[in-house]
Amino acid sequence: MMTIESEKSKPVVSDHQKVDQSKRSLTKVGFTVPVIMTLAGRPVTGFGANCLSQEMSGNASYTGAGSCELGSSPEYWKSPDSSAAGSLITQESQSSATVNATWPGGSGGSTTNKQVTIKKTIKSTSTPYLWTGINIHYGDLIKIDTIIEIIRNNDALSEGTIVTIVSISTNFSDNPLTEGQTLSVGTTTTNGNGGANTEANDCANFSNGVSFSAVFGGGIDEPMRKLLCESTDSIESHAIAAYLNALQNPNYILKPNQVIALYNGVINVPPNYTNLEHFLSATWP
Repeated sequence: MMTIESEKSKPVVSDHQKVDQSKRSLTKVGFTVPVIMTLAGRPVTGFGANCLSQEMSGNASYTGAGSCELGSSPEYWKSPDSSAAGSLITQESQSSATVNATWPGGSGGSTTNKQVTIKKTIKSTSTPYLWTGINIHYGDLIKIDTIIEIIRNNDALSEGTIVTIVSISTNFSDNPLTEGQTLSVGTTTTNGNGGANTEANDCANFSNGVSFSAVFGGGIDEPMRKLLCESTDSIESHAIAAYLNALQNPNYILKPNQVIALYNGVINVPPNYTNLEHFLSATWP
């Protein structure tokens, strides 16, 4: 692995490529971007590609084998490292309501307008996940168990019984009941976004995670995980994948601060590439 020295001259940025200075400011992310000139024009392809710093204008005559490696695509980075989940964080809350309700059963085929006590218990289990090989918060896999118990005359209705609320004397402290609403006795499990699936291989089941704007010093204020979930073709998803590649593999073609500088327009997109997405997609198979 050859040692590469960073250039200390200012980057060459043409007038038509200048961006708003507020977007260029990287002081929010707490580091100084090393100043690197544009590529000499050779596309980045295949294993052994040249590092961005190897192709600076001051080193354009470099002809040896490249010492950098390709990374992984946005599709790869959509999922967390399922083998390295953090410790469980469990929360539980309870509330109760007194109502008149009707449910199937009884001697006449149903029990009509009888007073019952409804006890609702919510157990929330949050498991934080990281990205593979990187100490960055991917998101939290949140599983929510909503447990409904309904008691009449000290006897609990059997699991699976569906009751219809007729009138309400006292209500839940959160998510109040309404007249005509139906409830099923038993446990309903959902993920933190309300879906029934709670598997860790589905990025849509997660909540939270490090935000794009916190890493890139601006842009969309949404979790990077969520942006990858929504689209792997956007400029943000390309920048995220390149940034994570740079963190995971020190031999990746770009360094983390170079990725951020490219996104913010501080470094020009190299020649022979139509835009930043085109260039970044050439840095993975």
